[in-house]
Amino acid sequence: MDQGNPEVETDFLLYTREQFLTLRRATIATSIIALVASLIVLCSFLYLWLMDRKRANRISLRCVVIACAANGVDSIMNLSMSFVEGPQSFCRAGGIISNISRLTSASFLAIVGINLVLIFVINVKRRDLLEYFYYPSVILYVLVCTVVSVYKAVTAENVPQPHDTCWYLTYIIQRSYAIFSWMWYYGFLFFINILAGISSAIALYKLIHEQRALRKNIDNTTYMGEASTNQIGSRIQRRHSAILSKVVTRCIIYPLIPLLVNIWGFGIQMMMTVSNSPPPFILAMFDTVFACLEGFFVLIVFFTDPALTAFLDDRLQYWRKIYVEEYHLVEIRNDSSTEAEKKEEKTHTLYIMPPVDALRGENAAKWDSAVIHANATSRYSGTTHSSVPMRRIGIPPSSLAQLSSHYNVRQLSFCTLPTTTTSSSDAGKTTANDDQPSPTIQQLPTVNFDTGIRSLSAHSQENVIHVVFIPYKSALWARVCHHILSRLASGLFSPSSSRSAPRSSSTIELRSYANPPPLEPPLDSTSDNGNIDDNAPEGLQGESKERYRISVSDQTCHL
Repeated sequence: MDQGNPEVETDFLLYTREQFLTLRRATIATSIIALVASLIVLCSFLYLWLMDRKRANRISLRCVVIACAANGVDSIMNLSMSFVEGPQSFCRAGGIISNISRLTSASFLAIVGINLVLIFVINVKRRDLLEYFYYPSVILYVLVCTVVSVYKAVTAENVPQPHDTCWYLTYIIQRSYAIFSWMWYYGFLFFINILAGISSAIALYKLIHEQRALRKNIDNTTYMGEASTNQIGSRIQRRHSAILSKVVTRCIIYPLIPLLVNIWGFGIQMMMTVSNSPPPFILAMFDTVFACLEGFFVLIVFFTDPALTAFLDDRLQYWRKIYVEEYHLVEIRNDSSTEAEKKEEKTHTLYIMPPVDALRGENAAKWDSAVIHANATSRYSGTTHSSVPMRRIGIPPSSLAQLSSHYNVRQLSFCTLPTTTTSSSDAGKTTANDDQPSPTIQQLPTVNFDTGIRSLSAHSQENVIHVVFIPYKSALWARVCHHILSRLASGLFSPSSSRSAPRSSSTIELRSYANPPPLEPPLDSTSDNGNIDDNAPEGLQGESKERYRISVSDQTCHL
């Protein structure tokens, strides 16, 4: 642009240079926001498709995802045309691609409303065949609009301004040169939106009618004295009606988004066509912001889907379980292992604690109390041990045998338990005070994997639980997730009374030797009971039994 010539200050279709730069900055900012929103929707749907294909297998969700993909293409073209000066062939090609993307997005969002009428109102029986009809119809609809627009764009008069960007030439100046092309485009755009709006209104009318009928049925049941017998059924009906209302509301809003974002551009075109006068700057700004933010508006409605919100809540609860509740820092001391063995232990080794017998009650080993250092460097130097984040889970011997096929089972000869249990804060105070004596450590022998299972054959399999520490695949990722989920996102989760409190700051020491030292005689029940704090967590006896019904694949798929 010629910045030194003052005569060009109002050469931007009666817009000053400052106004032109404001429109350009607004285009770039809103296009970036819409592009990021479209990528979030695409990634979320892909993750939902991979993890729970049954929830993702819906026509409405697929149509919304295709519309978001088209919005992403439109955002990319807006960004490209904002940095390319015109006129040149790229300007016309970019404008055509952008208009095709907007019409494609509007068509697929309109299908959501049309599909709602066919299924919810007309009650089409072969619903599986509707999707095969939608896609060819949209392609044909967009193709008819594009052919005429391309022909008119090729034969239209060239724009002589060489200092304007492609975006400004296409969406502002060219409206006065290619009036027929723009009116043709808006005709197709608003026809599909009006059709979808009528469909949504019909579906809304039926929804209101069914809700009134349901309410009347419940009132009649209550009046006849059958409220006590049909109370559960009434609650189920109300819940089903609430979910259905959310789905229908979303299907009504989706077709209205293209109408909301394109009405401003249609007003500009009508003003330039009828009155042959330039549009006011405020109207051009509204058209720029709303047209470029279509992907962001779709993102807002997309994440209100009941199936998607339920899936995300399940995922967040599961991530909290594996990265907060089961997260432990395990201190491994290797006295004779090589560097290669140490590196492999951090990702491929499964550590087994002595089995916990439920018949022993309070005398069982409380591995939640196996905390001897809150600071990893308080007892040993960094060259003799390593602190590795691991998952602490409890599984029966049958599942332990399955896990042994995926991990190297580490035969530990020696583990430590404190004689007095202290909290993480108390342990930190102990390490900070050098004059305070360290707690006495008792030794508990581990059980060999093969002989241990055979020795437990006399007991019921339901009463024997192995405490297992499994390393995460990525220690850095585990630490980051633990930090975020335990501190920044704690308010997103509802507390569960059946889950034990997470020991996120504890450090458990596992020591292995090539030649294990002689084991001390096992302590009697009274000494065990005296050496373990009565206020310590109940361990595995107090945890919900449903925790151990999770399959091995569920336990290890997100490590």
